[in-house]
Amino acid sequence: SSDQTALQFPLSDVSSNLFAKVSFYSPGSGSVIGVRGFIERGGVWVAGQFLIFGIYGLVWLRLPHETWLLSIRIAGAAAVVGGLAISLLSTRVLGRNLTPYPDPTPSNELVRDGPYRFVRHPIYASLVTVALGGAAVRGSVALLVVTAALLAWFFFKAGFEERRLKARHPEY
Repeated sequence: SSDQTALQFPLSDVSSNLFAKVSFYSPGSGSVIGVRGFIERGGVWVAGQFLIFGIYGLVWLRLPHETWLLSIRIAGAAAVVGGLAISLLSTRVLGRNLTPYPDPTPSNELVRDGPYRFVRHPIYASLVTVALGGAAVRGSVALLVVTAALLAWFFFKAGFEERRLKARHPEY
């Protein structure tokens, strides 16, 4: 499909040999995949989200913050708790279908229970909610900017994932 060809990067013989020795564990399938498999499964999307999580952590720890109104900080704390709860519930409902990759696992089954009855990507939504709540608790405009970047990243990752899910599950 066009999605798969768009993800294949031409590698020279030298880099191909170098990358052949690098491998990644593929949750969900329980196998180890090489760099090409990592890229084909959408590993660049996973790496990007973890980069944004890392930036969020650095901003949290290193940049100055303000003390916002208590009501905003309480709402932020509630968003963090609620977002974490929905994320945990969503991962539990996904069960063996859970993978950080936007490409479904080979044995993937379409899940329409729990939070997936209402939202197609509740884990992404809950992680953005946690980040937004954290920014409010911390009182940081910089964290709001990083949260906006995370929201945009998940928006495009979800679009990539939607195409893969529709290919695997025509009824999706």
